[in-house]
Amino acid sequence: MLFISYIKNNIVGGFLIAVWIFLISFGIISSSKPAWLIKLSNPGKMSEAYDLKNEADVFLKDKNYLEALSLYSEALKRQPDYTAASTNMGIVYSKLKQYDKAIKTFDKLASQDVKRKNVIYYNMAEIFEKTNKPKRAVMYYIKSAESAPFPASAYQKAGELLMNNRQFNKAIEAFNKAIENKQTILNAYKGMLIHEKSKYKKSSANYEIINNLLQKSTYDFSMYDNTIFEESIMKNHDIAKCDNNLGYCYAMKNEINKSLQNFKKALQIWPNFKDAKNNIKAI
Repeated sequence: MLFISYIKNNIVGGFLIAVWIFLISFGIISSSKPAWLIKLSNPGKMSEAYDLKNEADVFLKDKNYLEALSLYSEALKRQPDYTAASTNMGIVYSKLKQYDKAIKTFDKLASQDVKRKNVIYYNMAEIFEKTNKPKRAVMYYIKSAESAPFPASAYQKAGELLMNNRQFNKAIEAFNKAIENKQTILNAYKGMLIHEKSKYKKSSANYEIINNLLQKSTYDFSMYDNTIFEESIMKNHDIAKCDNNLGYCYAMKNEINKSLQNFKKALQIWPNFKDAKNNIKAI
C-alpha cells in the first residue's frame, strides 16, 4: 500500500466526479506543485529526491524491495524530511520482514508533525497484526481510523481482530462504525474535504475554506443524483462482510434475532455469500 495511493476510495465515479466539481467551484483544488515542494530552500536536491522516490515506488510495486530500499535511502540523503519517502521505506522494511526497522521508521514519523498520520498508524497496525500482537494492532487501527478521511477499512480490521479475541461488544462497535462510514454520502463528502485539507498549510485561504465547509451543521446534496451512490452501497461486499461479522458477534452474545437480521442484510448485498448462508443455517 503506497503512501500516495492509500487515500483512494472505491466510491462509484459518478458521485466522485460530482463532488469533485463542487470542490473545484470553491477554488480548493489546485494543479500547482505540492506545498512541500514550493517551500524548499534547495529545490535542486528536492527535485532529485522526488525523482528517486518515484523511481523507488515503481520498484516497490514490482516487489523489487532491495532496489526500492536503496532508492528511498538515496532520496532521504538529499531530503531527510521527505515524509512520503520515509513512509514507503518503512513499508519496504515491512515487506522484507524487517519489522523492527519498520516500526522504528514509523514511530519516528508518528512523533513528528506530519500530515496523514493515519497512513503511518495503519502500517504499524498491519505489522503488529503480522507479528501476533493483536492488542497493539487494534490500538493502531483505531488511531488510524480516527484520523483518516476514509476510516472504514481500519475500523473493519480492528473489528475482525476484536471478534477473533472474543471482545464482541467492542467488535460490534467497530463494525458499525465501518458500515456507517461507507453508507452515507455525508461521510464520503467529508472524507474528500479532509483529504483536500491535508494538502494545504493552516494559514492558507484554501485550508480556511475547507475548514469552514467541514464545520457546517447541515449540507444540501439535492443537486446530486444519489442513485449511483446508493446502488454502489447495495453491492459493497465489505459492508456484507461487516454485517456477517456483526451477525456472528450477536450470535456469540446469544442475541439471535439481531444475529439473523445482520446475516440477512449481508445476503441482501451479496446473495452468494457462502459464510452468511452457512451462518443462517447454523442459527
